[in-house]
Amino acid sequence: MKAGCFRNWRSLETESALRDHGTCAGFQYGAEEMTTTFTLEIREGSDPDGGLVLEALIEGNRVATARASVDALQDVHDVLGFDRAEVANQLRESLVSLVKGRLEDVTVSDIVELPGSPLRYSGRYTLREFEEITTGLVWYDVTTSTTGPESISSIVTNRMRREVLRLLTPDNGTARTLIDGDLSK
Repeated sequence: MKAGCFRNWRSLETESALRDHGTCAGFQYGAEEMTTTFTLEIREGSDPDGGLVLEALIEGNRVATARASVDALQDVHDVLGFDRAEVANQLRESLVSLVKGRLEDVTVSDIVELPGSPLRYSGRYTLREFEEITTGLVWYDVTTSTTGPESISSIVTNRMRREVLRLLTPDNGTARTLIDGDLSK
């Protein structure tokens, strides 16, 4: 299985950038006024029929899958001249775009530190998916780096983790650089 992490979706817009990226610590998304980082891993899975399967994972949990059947790979090669690697690059780019869109559909608000539990925070999340909007409680324990509850999407828990870390480092430029993923500063 091949795996890769992507940091900045803007740098993945070209085929060569997709092909050349190996691993990294995170991925940026969001409007210019707010950038948040998360770890996105894209892993090539196995297809018993010889097709191509790519999985996007956040915090080790699969959040999206992209596929090309063996017949589709052959057709694209015969008609358009694209090889398997070129199809994989296009699917990677599509997965990054899909996950970026999903992250923009999550908000976390009303974050509070739980009384009697230092560095354990809870907040309210809102997740907009297609024609459904859900809300609920999400938590993050800084000391153990755990999030929950387990029943909610890793996209939500990852957003909570990043929002708490942003709250804890409002004036610390070095820490904010790590959280926001801006390594150019």
